[in-house]
Amino acid sequence: MMIKPSPMSPKIDLRRLCAVHIKNQFTGKKIRLVGGRSSNEGRVEVYHDGQWGTVCDDGFGNTEAEVVCRLLGYSPNKARVYRHGWGNLAYGRIWLDDLRCTGNESSIFDCPHRDLGVHDCGHGGDVGVNCYNGTAIPDHCSPNPCQSGGTCVRKLRINYENTDYKCICPYDRMGVNCEKSYDPCASYPCHYGGTCIRTNSTFWPYSAYRCNCAFNRTGEMCEYSIGDSCSSNPCYNGSKCVAQGNDYACACPWGRYGKRCESNEFPVRLVGGRSSREGRVEVYFEPHGSWGTVCDDGFDDNAARVICRSLGFG
Repeated sequence: MMIKPSPMSPKIDLRRLCAVHIKNQFTGKKIRLVGGRSSNEGRVEVYHDGQWGTVCDDGFGNTEAEVVCRLLGYSPNKARVYRHGWGNLAYGRIWLDDLRCTGNESSIFDCPHRDLGVHDCGHGGDVGVNCYNGTAIPDHCSPNPCQSGGTCVRKLRINYENTDYKCICPYDRMGVNCEKSYDPCASYPCHYGGTCIRTNSTFWPYSAYRCNCAFNRTGEMCEYSIGDSCSSNPCYNGSKCVAQGNDYACACPWGRYGKRCESNEFPVRLVGGRSSREGRVEVYFEPHGSWGTVCDDGFDDNAARVICRSLGFG
């Protein structure tokens, strides 16, 4: 028996009601925090197309963090953003980049963003969030523990130095808090008379110095000689020796081939045919150590006969 609504009953749009119900039911299940020390912190991950993926920290600020925390049932007022990855790097898809939330969204996907899966960052740029759950969130970078102009980066996952932050030190400082002076040239890393010059690298100790090498040396630390590899005259038949660090190459005259220009036979082969008598013509280029093909411009029956004869066919 069908029950008719009373004329005095308010009209209900069932389609709208169901849509709201479904949206509210699944909104919280499409976002999570992973890798934190508790459920209210971690790397932000969203669910799309049957798999979880991360969110890039480009454009991700306090407003976006507040939306995440509110959707997960936490107070949005004390949300904190953590950039530059979270603990161990994630793998897999990066779903969202360049989020621009207003703060009132009912789903993280309602925030303006790039197309899903389109991004310009790696997992080192995955964003993390800490949501207030009744316990004060410590800020290990306030006041700044990094000395001598070091930059403090908050880290919620405790790293190997047993701190909750990381100091990015100037080129002439080192240590957990940049408390130690550092001279990359003190150990004389440049060999054979090379001069060590300190650089203004921000990230110690990478590229903290460079070597000005003597005229006959090369390499990052002047470890290779220039010209010594040609001192024994390894190239034959009047070819010119060209030093390449601790190796050499021979510039062969016309009609000479091989590492030392010792051969007058040009390496050739047929590839991809139904037998050894047919196929694509390839020649070996010694200086590059690789096989390559031959263009058909000007290649006629006479050239084909030369190829066949060099391969031992009549």
